[in-house]
Amino acid sequence: MVVHGLAPTLLVRLTIDVPRADRHPAIRDHSAEVLVCWDPDQEFDLPILSEMAGIRAENHLPVIGEQAETVEIQVGWGRLATVDLTAPHCWEALSQRPDLRLVGQALMGEKFDMAELQASYPLLHHRVLIADYLEIDPLWRGAGYGLVALDLAVNELGKGSDVAALFPMKPGVQDLAERDAASLALFRYWSQIGFEEFNGIMAKGLL
Repeated sequence: MVVHGLAPTLLVRLTIDVPRADRHPAIRDHSAEVLVCWDPDQEFDLPILSEMAGIRAENHLPVIGEQAETVEIQVGWGRLATVDLTAPHCWEALSQRPDLRLVGQALMGEKFDMAELQASYPLLHHRVLIADYLEIDPLWRGAGYGLVALDLAVNELGKGSDVAALFPMKPGVQDLAERDAASLALFRYWSQIGFEEFNGIMAKGLL
């Protein structure tokens, strides 16, 4: 009840990670917080909400004569990066980032000339958005929060970019059969918001 009832209130708070002087200017990192907003005037099962949100929900109930404040509850987190493909030594910068290297290699192609990318998507800005990861707390899964959150983040951070991309892999999975099953499930999951297979990763045109 809580999960689905709060779904329409979901929002993503994006912050820019200001890089150190030695970080490559081609890559701009962003952190994401995924939140839902509970208005204490809404009727929910307070013990369940308290358990899921890690708060004492009853302490936030409105007092007669006072207006209750909306409570923001973090339900997920993520990291994304915008990449300027025209920047000098862009591939070298991507290759030095374990979190971005695989997606960067798929986008750049075998000869690092972006031939496959340009054949599949129009590149007007030569800028891409890479979703490193976006994770929803296990207690809040099952209502499509991840889809909504990534879609919101891509729509905002993707302005001025040509393509959004991600690597559909569940972190920490070592067993090959389990890894393949997880990858297939994530391919199906992210395809619901327009991502498609591209050179071993998933991509979505933004123009």
